[in-house]
Amino acid sequence: MRGDLRVPEFDQLVRPRNGVAIPADSTAIHRIDAESLRAGDAVSFERAWADFLAWLPPGPAPCVLIAHNLFGFDAVVLRSHLHRAFGSTALPDHVLLADTLPLFRAALPGLPQWDTTAVSPYSLGSLMHYYTGQLIPGQHDALADVRALRTIVVDHLGGDVVRAAAVRADDEAAMAAGPPDDAPLLRLRQVGAIRADRCYVALRQADPALAPEDARTVGALRAFAARVPRVAVETFLRRQVGIFDDGAVACVLAQLYRCHVDTLARAGFPYCAGEFRYKRTQLRESEVAGLVAAGVRTRTQLREHFLYRCGGDVARFRRWLAGVGGFDAARVTACARALQY
Repeated sequence: MRGDLRVPEFDQLVRPRNGVAIPADSTAIHRIDAESLRAGDAVSFERAWADFLAWLPPGPAPCVLIAHNLFGFDAVVLRSHLHRAFGSTALPDHVLLADTLPLFRAALPGLPQWDTTAVSPYSLGSLMHYYTGQLIPGQHDALADVRALRTIVVDHLGGDVVRAAAVRADDEAAMAAGPPDDAPLLRLRQVGAIRADRCYVALRQADPALAPEDARTVGALRAFAARVPRVAVETFLRRQVGIFDDGAVACVLAQLYRCHVDTLARAGFPYCAGEFRYKRTQLRESEVAGLVAAGVRTRTQLREHFLYRCGGDVARFRRWLAGVGGFDAARVTACARALQY
């Protein structure tokens, strides 16, 4: 955040490391493919980061980097790349971080009831539509999303609110604190109306003595998480609440345990093994055991193997699957078709 947020823009394409392929599903969202990177001015992450730091105003005056769901996604990805590139996740001392998602949740507690058709009422696109009646032009392009966020922060949230919520980049406790115990389940990142209802039903089933009004709070889920092993909480989120993506599960766990996602990763997340339940995926026990032995423990990891290690090549993925213990030749084609999507 520089001044009133109306500042010159920094926009830079970054090349994937080691020539990693860009999945077609990702290109369909942000419209970036290998050809656009070759034709554009894409640079390495190291170069882009150096240029970005040079673009930021120098200290000692605080500079606040903001993003929507920053602590749940962007900061996690950024820290991962910084650690891989430089061996450290440190940012300059004068650079602070602020996540606008919890700020808008607090400012608009009744938003899910205002638009019951929105799958994610607090998503950037939904907030833009709520405040302006417009969609984000070129949504999911990084610069378009930044401009939209700047608009609703400047015009409707206020720079002072964001500055007051800013924390140091090394303050993992503040980034992972999550909503208070008396907050509704909807205040958890990655938990929308449908998931909140599923969680409420499952908590009541796990503890029939739990009062209905209490079962809809973050505190009830934290209390459940405190009395069972972490692997049981992860399994609960995947099976009962219906959260399948590893990143989303880790985000919720981090809020429940008030720790950073990095801490979960160091402790061995994902803790469960063989969680491939989703859509048409029906695996035999021997096939699940073979995937786990190959180092693939969840559906997300399997999809990442298909997209990145196999480059989205179905034939290559089938050859790999044929070499995994537990899959016979007759099952490879059927399972590959179910698992690659």
